[in-house]
Amino acid sequence: METEEELETVVRAINTSILGSDGHTTVSVKLDNGNILAIVGKKDPFIKDEDLVEIEPNGAVVRGNPTEEILVHLDIYRQWTNVNALIHSYPVSLVNLALGRVPMAENVEPEMLFQGLQVINSNPVDRHEMMEQIKDIFDVGVALVTTGFGLLMAGESLWEVFFRLQQLEELADRVTYKTVVSH
Repeated sequence: METEEELETVVRAINTSILGSDGHTTVSVKLDNGNILAIVGKKDPFIKDEDLVEIEPNGAVVRGNPTEEILVHLDIYRQWTNVNALIHSYPVSLVNLALGRVPMAENVEPEMLFQGLQVINSNPVDRHEMMEQIKDIFDVGVALVTTGFGLLMAGESLWEVFFRLQQLEELADRVTYKTVVSH
């Protein structure tokens, strides 16, 4: 299946680069039938068929072993019909900026592919609280950063989200460099 191969390719790319510093990468896509296909919490690039999770929109498991995190993805897909792919990762520079409380939003250039970067400074207690905190984000922006949850990005296609992830990490790297040089 082409979607499975793309999903595996993206997870491998994230987990073999600085886009996934701690390796707890979760990537999901909405299939044409409305089901969600995901690789959840993968720590390395060695993906096997049993790493794939498929869940129906009502939460019924088609295959795999879902975790609470995939339910957050499912909630987002239910809330925003324009979202067809999600990546949850811990890019090195972005995580460092979040931990250092360095503001990213003021450093976003107008021509960047993402707008309205939203930062949540406290970690949601549960997925329902998280949905309340991010209720407007995917209407105005595509990225969510928390100090403990990492980065959650959404988009209309898996490749769109992956390239935005790369672009955001490059920006975070530039902001990190600027912050270090300025001091």
